[in-house]
Amino acid sequence: MKSFVASAREIWHEQLNLVNVVAAGYHYVCDLQPVVAYKLDHQMNTNKWSPGACHYKCDIEKAVEDVIARVGKSEEEREALNAAWLNILSDDSTIDLVEQRLIRLLGGVFKTRGLHPKEYFRPTTRRDVSAKRVET
Repeated sequence: MKSFVASAREIWHEQLNLVNVVAAGYHYVCDLQPVVAYKLDHQMNTNKWSPGACHYKCDIEKAVEDVIARVGKSEEEREALNAAWLNILSDDSTIDLVEQRLIRLLGGVFKTRGLHPKEYFRPTTRRDVSAKRVET
C-alpha cells in the first residue's frame, strides 16, 4: 500500500512547479494590452487588461512583499530576496540558496492564497460559494 506522506523531494518539486506557474501567469498578465481595438479577424484571440488580471497581479505582488517583509531581517536580506524574486521571474535556470529559500516560502503562500492561475481564474458557481460558507 502506498503511503500518502509526500517526501521532501516531492514537496520541493510541487513548490517549484507552483512558483514557476504563478511566475508564468504573472508574466502573462503583465503583457496584456490595456486597450484592444476592434478586431477584424474574429478567429484571433485578443486578451486585454481586466479587473481580474489587475487583482491577480496585485495579489502576487502582495504575497511576495509579505514573504520578503516577514523573512527579511535586515535591509540587505530583503534586497537579496527581492533580487531572487526578479531572478525567478527572469527564468534563470540556475537556482541559488536564496532562491531556494524564497521558492519554499512562496510555494506555501501561493498555495494558501490560491494563486495558481487555473484556480484563481476559475469561474465560481453558487455551489462553490455555499461550500465555502459550510467550511468556515
